[in-house]
Amino acid sequence: MQKYCRKIHIYCGLALLPLILLFSVSGLMLNNPGWNITQYWSQRQETTSERIIEPPRATGDLERARELLRQLGLSGEIERTTSYPEGDHFDFQVVRPGRIIEVKCDLAEKKAAVKQIQTNQWGVLSMLHTFTGVRQNDPDKTRNWIMTTIWSATIDALALGLIVMVLSSLYLSILDEERRGLKLSALSLGLLTAIFFVYGLDWLF
Repeated sequence: MQKYCRKIHIYCGLALLPLILLFSVSGLMLNNPGWNITQYWSQRQETTSERIIEPPRATGDLERARELLRQLGLSGEIERTTSYPEGDHFDFQVVRPGRIIEVKCDLAEKKAAVKQIQTNQWGVLSMLHTFTGVRQNDPDKTRNWIMTTIWSATIDALALGLIVMVLSSLYLSILDEERRGLKLSALSLGLLTAIFFVYGLDWLF
């Protein structure tokens, strides 16, 4: 059992290593906005264009945005849509890691103003860290881009893989009788740190 557990721990760690590094680097970037590599927004590139469109036949906002995206040859997660009472204008925003697309449609004139904001690879890393396609304060918002769903499943797999690594590490450390005191101290330090931030902040401050 110990042999298989060790193999699971090693291979799981190797498979997850690139994603762990990705989240570690992007987490450092989000936590340290003063670093030079985090200034990707000031280095963004913006382009605007006017495109000819056909008014969408769909009635729902999400379906209308999807139809217009197909006409424009664009793709991404549709973050928000804006309809107007007159019915002759329709705006929406599309997000994908490293790019934000804003589309303002004049349906009467059959024209769309498309603004694209492109960041560098550091911006891609930063956006991936928080890119989920859903919002806690908007339960009606669902993922509407296949790559968002794939990325979300990847995040879930990473989380489950880390749980497997933690449990296998705990199991292996229990079986290994050497330096048990040091291992117990390391585990206790981790537990106390987690308990402090989850409960201690409310108790003490």
